[in-house]
Amino acid sequence: MQSFKHFLVEKINEGDVMEGIFAIAVATYLRDGEYNEREIRKYRSLIEPDLFNDGVVSFVFDPVYDEIPGKPRDVFNVKLDIRLKPSSVTGAFGKDAQALFTNLSDIGNLDRKTKSLIKFIKNTSAQKKIDKFVNDLLKNNTEDEVDLFVLADGIAGESSGGIIKGDVALKITATIGKKKKRLNLGEINFSLKSGSTTLANLAPYNSMDTFASYFGVPFSSKDVPDDLKRIATSTAKSPAHKVEKVEAMKQVFAILKNKMASSNKKQLRSRCFNLLKIAAFGSDAADIINLSSSKIDEITVENVKKLESNKDIQLELNYTDNTIEVRDIETKQRFWHIRTKFRHKKGKLELKMMFEVGHMVYDPPTEV
Repeated sequence: MQSFKHFLVEKINEGDVMEGIFAIAVATYLRDGEYNEREIRKYRSLIEPDLFNDGVVSFVFDPVYDEIPGKPRDVFNVKLDIRLKPSSVTGAFGKDAQALFTNLSDIGNLDRKTKSLIKFIKNTSAQKKIDKFVNDLLKNNTEDEVDLFVLADGIAGESSGGIIKGDVALKITATIGKKKKRLNLGEINFSLKSGSTTLANLAPYNSMDTFASYFGVPFSSKDVPDDLKRIATSTAKSPAHKVEKVEAMKQVFAILKNKMASSNKKQLRSRCFNLLKIAAFGSDAADIINLSSSKIDEITVENVKKLESNKDIQLELNYTDNTIEVRDIETKQRFWHIRTKFRHKKGKLELKMMFEVGHMVYDPPTEV
């Protein structure tokens, strides 16, 4: 008989859970000036996943009074809102999580990833941006009242069709000095990954012409023979039909690759960077934080701009049976690729297209 903990591991989505954990960590850091696992666990145990069915779970912390010697006193009000999909985080919050903490346990890699977050966050670009927001207000010569609003929204990105990438946002408004009008000082958006290089999951058939259009490649449904199109867009139920659909998708992908290979490469470099920026950062320019059990990796808007300005980096297309890869001409390092997974296994049909990045896209590591 499987244990309850094993059941939870299979049910939850660690990436969704880490969005909530990261938001709690940032909010309690803004309140306390430090990252504390005890506080993260405390607020995890206060959130029953069923509450997400009604929308947002909110916490308003007591005001924080900060003062630098020789500077006027500032008041910081910290608020935390979390909205996640209940079905993907059940067991990782609320009384179920508290029961695990009592037994010095946690689900899957959540404990290791939380410890990794606390250990490595201080040296990240994300932390520098958070601190700069607060420090700039502390160091001015006015008495300010500042609202720091941390929002974890695991639903908005999905409902936007992938246009919005940010999972966690820090929004700041303030009354500066004697002004009574509230000023919007901006926001920082973060896109959370949980040990994954996948930046986007694409609709296997419908996204192919969109992908081709970014490269100026003349590919559309008109290029797909009617028999393949009929199978590729059908609903496969029988085992034979599923096998047929897998083969049809492979053939359509092969048509796309042939079109790509014969296309004009004049604007290849700029198009590769543009598609990376769309897939990675979206309309809200959200930096990517990839949390694993042993480190934090980042993909930031600033670093991608540096890569784009480095004209020594020249790109080429490379093809395998299941990928369209963009790589560095000289080093052959992967820049990014579209990877497909078209298969029928044990009665299940799996049709996936994934936009994944290579190591050269990540920010250079910083010393701990």
